[in-house]
Amino acid sequence: MLIVALGDSLTAGYIDPIRRMPYTRILEELLRRGMGVEAMVINAGIPGDTTMGMLRRLKADVLTHMADYAIIWGGINDLCQGHRPRDVVTNLLEIYRRCRGGGVAPIGCLLTPTGIENLNRVVAETNELLRIHCVEEGVPIADLYSPLIDDSGLLAVEYSSDGVHLNPAGYRAVAEVLYDVLKALIGGG
Repeated sequence: MLIVALGDSLTAGYIDPIRRMPYTRILEELLRRGMGVEAMVINAGIPGDTTMGMLRRLKADVLTHMADYAIIWGGINDLCQGHRPRDVVTNLLEIYRRCRGGGVAPIGCLLTPTGIENLNRVVAETNELLRIHCVEEGVPIADLYSPLIDDSGLLAVEYSSDGVHLNPAGYRAVAEVLYDVLKALIGGG
């Protein structure tokens, strides 16, 4: 099975300027150990990328691989740059449509919470729109938000390296959520 993970620094596995721990490596291992599936997960995460950038490089970074699945996780950089949630979701929906048109099954991802209260408000709005549209479009969605939030509504410190990016425990939690989604899609649970 071939999976491409398209996204930004969170997909790339950014922890700090020196360390990386992409969830894609953990996901490969979970698929192999948990389901006996030999999967290659290509990491197409670029730090700082936006959903428009992801859309521009979709053909080169995803569609040319003729993958079985594409995990699409992005939008936090758009929101940090002041883009509206509906514009982020519009770009993500177009990515999903193009994936399907190219024979690749998209998997959407809710944005992870952050340690920044004002940013979390637009993250929550984006996630609500994304959830609604993914249901309408029949796109499976991975809830990367709920497992990482603390009681105060922020990114839990035990999963964060800097209030936006994740640490090894956070990337493991992401991989586990995506494993569960893929397991359901593949038919193993």
